[in-house]
Amino acid sequence: MPIDTWRGLRNFLVVIPRIRDVPGNRLEVTENFTLRVGLQNNAPWRANTPRIVFRNLEVTVAATDFASPTAGPVVTQGFNDADIAMTEGTISDIPMVANQTLPWLQDIFLREEVAQITVTAEVDWQQYFQITRFVTVNREIDRFSGRDN
Repeated sequence: MPIDTWRGLRNFLVVIPRIRDVPGNRLEVTENFTLRVGLQNNAPWRANTPRIVFRNLEVTVAATDFASPTAGPVVTQGFNDADIAMTEGTISDIPMVANQTLPWLQDIFLREEVAQITVTAEVDWQQYFQITRFVTVNREIDRFSGRDN
């Protein structure tokens, strides 16, 4: 596969991390929260183009000095959906705990690195190479003329 094709396909896979379930307005040390990893297939859907579907979706979340998954230093799990077609998305929730904060002066100017996320997905080559041809048929249709045929 040409490298430009690989880069193009990779660019269609968008990772959207969100911090959720924070008790109150601020996340404090020792508090649990949820890291929601969204995955979006931004491949455009157009007639007569390859169908880009990602399958075997997995997310790996690694701990940092400041937060870690509650299940261990590195967690790998699937997403809510087995595959995502063009313009579709899915999510995976990872329970996390806040471990520490930056020193007070750094904390004024910086934010803590909460997680390192790696997402893997396979391109469904059978669907990619499935040839589809879209055509429209046009024909003038007259009103009933009274013919006796």
